[in-house]
Amino acid sequence: MKKLLITIMMIAGLSVTSLVQADEPVEAPKVSVSGSVGLSSDYFYRGISQNNHQVAPSLNLEVEASGWYLGTFASSVDFGTDTQYEYDLYGGYDMQLTDKLTVGGGFLQYNYDEGIDKMTELYVKGSYNDSISLGYYVDKDDSDNTYYDIAVKVPYISVVDLRLNYGKFKGGESHKGITVSKDVGKGVVFSLMALSSARHGKFMDGASLGIHYNF
Repeated sequence: MKKLLITIMMIAGLSVTSLVQADEPVEAPKVSVSGSVGLSSDYFYRGISQNNHQVAPSLNLEVEASGWYLGTFASSVDFGTDTQYEYDLYGGYDMQLTDKLTVGGGFLQYNYDEGIDKMTELYVKGSYNDSISLGYYVDKDDSDNTYYDIAVKVPYISVVDLRLNYGKFKGGESHKGITVSKDVGKGVVFSLMALSSARHGKFMDGASLGIHYNF
């Protein structure tokens, strides 16, 4: 974690130095801020309920400049213990190789108010034309938690955004499902995430409805 942050700082420092030493004036990087707030009928993460099938509010904020980004995510959680909320920190760099192909990497740190020690992952990811995305996440402390996922957008559907999802832990557990979302305008998005397990027993034990406002 420290080595990664030091590397990022060194690269950023070299970038600033090159701008200062340039013969011609160079425009400063454009900084953008984005995020979302919302409610979900449950907070699922990698196929596992994080809020014991209860409504979960969430917040996400991100700052981006020239491919570099730093963000935070927070949500309520319920593991049947004293832990009540999760707050994460993430950051990294995305490189646009072509008009359609993007690759990148970074870190993701999970923090909790109490009861659970913080955890850190390093990851690499890639996406092609918003049609397929892949991610590979390495838990620096427990290799069994190393995880990869893939999401594929179903083509020729214009009414909603429909994606097929698959993820698997190195330890063996895997999950698959679908995510359906609809942007109704003015930043408001409705969504439904359903795991394959939702077909058995109570549907909502393996599914989550959500409404989010993106800004």
